Amino acid sequence: MRMRVFQLVLVVVFASLLAGCGGKSCDSTLPAGGGGTPTITFTHVPPIGSGNALEGTVTGVAPCDYDVVVFIYVESAWWVKPYANAQLTPISCGSGEWSANIVTGGDDKDATKIIAFVVPSSDTNPWSALVAGPPVTLPGAVASTSVTRTP
Repeated sequence: MRMRVFQLVLVVVFASLLAGCGGKSCDSTLPAGGGGTPTITFTHVPPIGSGNALEGTVTGVAPCDYDVVVFIYVESAWWVKPYANAQLTPISCGSGEWSANIVTGGDDKDATKIIAFVVPSSDTNPWSALVAGPPVTLPGAVASTSVTRTP
């Protein structure tokens, strides 16, 4: 019985440690790619018509404390990706790499513009799934990048 209680306590402690960092097990004091100005870059932009993921890297921030928010422009509107109820894309600890599914339905594969922001993980303000104008800035964002895709 004591062993079972001990095992349960270990599981709870470990889960709490991971949850304290958004499920990421990393040192939140170490910025990805070293210190300096926060940046975000795309390392792979899938071509129009592709269902592949958008990939990139973030530097200058502690990955444990920040996430990426991605918007795509399709059918004359901006949409948050991957989903309205799952807007934050985690940044990998150490490498600063991230990957976002930008094709989740409709004509997403035909998106012509993509913009990504680095935002604090603690930000609890969800962005509207559908944005009327281009999301040029987001409150709390420390870096952004964008690309226009052509057929």
